[in-house]
Amino acid sequence: MIRRNTYDPAERYYAEREEARQMAEKDNQTPELSPEQIRAVIDAETKSMEQRLEEKSNGETVVAWMTQTPTYKPSAQASAQIKEFIEARGLPVTIESLDSAFNYLSEKGLIETNPAAPIDSQVVKLARKSYLQSRAEGLASQVQRHTTEDMYDMPLEKLRELAFNGGRNV
Repeated sequence: MIRRNTYDPAERYYAEREEARQMAEKDNQTPELSPEQIRAVIDAETKSMEQRLEEKSNGETVVAWMTQTPTYKPSAQASAQIKEFIEARGLPVTIESLDSAFNYLSEKGLIETNPAAPIDSQVVKLARKSYLQSRAEGLASQVQRHTTEDMYDMPLEKLRELAFNGGRNV
């Protein structure tokens, strides 16, 4: 507290300075947190960041699935049903889990489908399947088959090269 009846400028200066310091200390006082409380705050921040990243990833997966599934008729009810199906089974949000949820719910008549698109979805599924088959066949054709005897006779450098490349001709 400043004594107002002090006429000495130096004393008054130091008194004002002390009062300002005390007020600053009072303003800057933060409660002391225990290590457990600090850990809880950090965990909460980390979880919220992980949740945001997971939500973004899930959103991208859902958008990709919707573009690949023309029979899906977007609606709040269908979205809620699919979300509930996936969460109830503890499934991750993947294209496969979205497909299984959609197929189950649409077969049971619990969600509406887009009736104009069944042919399109069949074509999309066949195209996806044929692409995967052709890719698998292409990879399989690149793999050389060697017997154990061949590998024992092979120079070590050639064996390392095969191991590194997964047996494919490079």
